[in-house]
Amino acid sequence: MFALDRNGKFRVYRILVALALVAGSIHLAGNSAVAHTDEQMAAMVGDHGGQIRASGNHHLELTSESGAIHVWVTDHGNTAVPTEKFSGKATILVGEKRLVVLLTPAAKNEMRGSDPGIVNGEMRVILDISMPDEEPLQARFQLGRH
Repeated sequence: MFALDRNGKFRVYRILVALALVAGSIHLAGNSAVAHTDEQMAAMVGDHGGQIRASGNHHLELTSESGAIHVWVTDHGNTAVPTEKFSGKATILVGEKRLVVLLTPAAKNEMRGSDPGIVNGEMRVILDISMPDEEPLQARFQLGRH
């Protein structure tokens, strides 16, 4: 079962290294199968009818209406993440116009921002959300393109 080297010692360490490499490869392959690209996430529809993006250990769902944007934060299991201590901003590009909108906690896992310059239609949105004791989240959205 185990081979002996020239000195009569088992080469167990080589077998352990090989097993560790195989286990690591299986682990990485499993994780990459779960990860989603922005294109895949853009094809999904969130619980509130918005686009979804993954950022860190979270999913961000974005919807807009004239004058306001809404962001919902969940974990990868789609469990609501309370936003009461979160802060953030949305950089919104509508044509050549650039708006920076502050996001404030709203409902359980929601953040909202408002500005009269937000209109329904085509726009790009970059979300930056800060959370206590965690890395900040960032996500990019393209709204209104079909």
